[in-house]
Amino acid sequence: MNTDIYELKDETTIQEQVFAAQIKLLYKNLLVSVIANLICAALVFFGLYQIPENIFIKSWFAAVIFVTLIRFLILYIYKHSSNNFSSLNLFIFGVILSASLWGIVDSFLMPKGELMQQMIVIVIIAGVTAGGSQSLNASLTASIIYISLIVAPLCAWLFLQNNLIYFILGTAMTLYLLFMLITSARSCNLSKQELTLYYENLLLVKKLYFSNEKLEESYKTLEQHENEIILLGKMSGVLQTCKDLQESYDIIIFAAKELFGRFNGCLGILNSSTNNLEIIKQWGDSQHIKAVFNTSDCWAIRKGYSYFVPDTTKDVICYHFNSPPGAYVCLPLILESGVMGLFILHADNKEIFAEYKPQLAANFCETIQLSLSNIMLHEELYEQSIRDPLTGLYNRRYMDETLARELKRAFRENKSLCVAMLDLDNFKRFNDVNGHEAGDEVLTFMGIVLKENFRMSDVACRFGGEEFLIILTDSNLSTAYPRLDALRKQIKNGEVFFNHHKLPPITISIGIAEAIKDGSSVKEIIDAADKALYAAKAGGRDRVEVLNNITHDSLDIL
Repeated sequence: MNTDIYELKDETTIQEQVFAAQIKLLYKNLLVSVIANLICAALVFFGLYQIPENIFIKSWFAAVIFVTLIRFLILYIYKHSSNNFSSLNLFIFGVILSASLWGIVDSFLMPKGELMQQMIVIVIIAGVTAGGSQSLNASLTASIIYISLIVAPLCAWLFLQNNLIYFILGTAMTLYLLFMLITSARSCNLSKQELTLYYENLLLVKKLYFSNEKLEESYKTLEQHENEIILLGKMSGVLQTCKDLQESYDIIIFAAKELFGRFNGCLGILNSSTNNLEIIKQWGDSQHIKAVFNTSDCWAIRKGYSYFVPDTTKDVICYHFNSPPGAYVCLPLILESGVMGLFILHADNKEIFAEYKPQLAANFCETIQLSLSNIMLHEELYEQSIRDPLTGLYNRRYMDETLARELKRAFRENKSLCVAMLDLDNFKRFNDVNGHEAGDEVLTFMGIVLKENFRMSDVACRFGGEEFLIILTDSNLSTAYPRLDALRKQIKNGEVFFNHHKLPPITISIGIAEAIKDGSSVKEIIDAADKALYAAKAGGRDRVEVLNNITHDSLDIL
């Protein structure tokens, strides 16, 4: 693309550009015109040198050479100057000097009485005028000065000769003067129009060029925006299929790296029990941010909206940094129920944050907080569907799924598995005497004790009514029996209060069965544990029994 386009800033500069181009054309033609002028002067000099009365011809020719040097000096000054107005004035000054010398030669130094030599001078003058005016058509002022200073003295000299031939020549030269002035005016006007049209076209091309650039930039921005929307949509779709929160975190960080690749970042989730935010996933430099911090340490969470710090040396920063980065932004994840988490973008080089897109970050955070909220709601609903609301233990539905899975694992890995069936002794009579609300308090107490006494891998369930079932993974009778007997004693010695009154002691009976020898299916192993429980009930309650009436005394031989 033509570099002149970049010189045009707006339409108001076109006339300035035209003026500068005119000056440039004048000086471009100066070298040729000065040399041609010098050659013509040499012809006049050598033609008139032999005429005795022209005693000043040498001085004139010396003056021509001197003026030529001056005009070369003016050309040099122009090449090292940026002021177009002063350059034009200098150029016109050179034109005046040169034209004045030709006006002198065709009037004061005209050969007297030598018509042939006079005609030669007139012809040379006409040629110099015509040639010079062509090189000056970029400036009407310079053209008028040049033509007038050369031809007007000649016309005056011709009319002053008092001769018909000279009068005719004077009339002809006067007409020539007028013709040259009119022609020069038209040439200068056409030259200016041509230059104006040229720069108007340049301006139009520039506008079209930059409009096209803006259009391409807009298209790229639109394409990038579309890709961002597609990525957000994909992330949202995948998050909807996540089984739990832990699975969703990897997807969120993956999408964040794609959308905010040049930034470092992390995702913090609120631990409601401690009111602390815990950084659970991050990418890039992880040294700046504390792994755990209080919600009050972040200004974004305090304010309830994003907190942008483009330069940490000039702004108040949050307290959750081990060492502050160059720039950062905190975006809180807040629902109607309160703070859910925090998304942080940061960079050591604060210049990177020129690429930060607040709307994209806001859309991203809105997407993840809605998705996380849905997952949390799904987990809550699922938890409610598999938990007994009174005791907080798993319900029978979850027990059936888990026991089937654990039996398959025990078969596959050749591991032991025990199932214990627990039942509150005489619980119906307890309810009749103390009331069902007191009975519910006992069931709640049972839930607490069972959750406290078993491993994470074990599963305690409320089987129904006052019955409970415990799946003891990687356990056989020799390890399960003492644990369950200790549980029995703890419950017997436990204290349960209702309405500030201590309730009567409660006891439980427990039956234990071991897979695979006592049962290889869910139904078979539960039936086996139930038979052992029946044996414990029949044996006097408040005891632990294993299938086939295996007592604690006989257990030592196992």
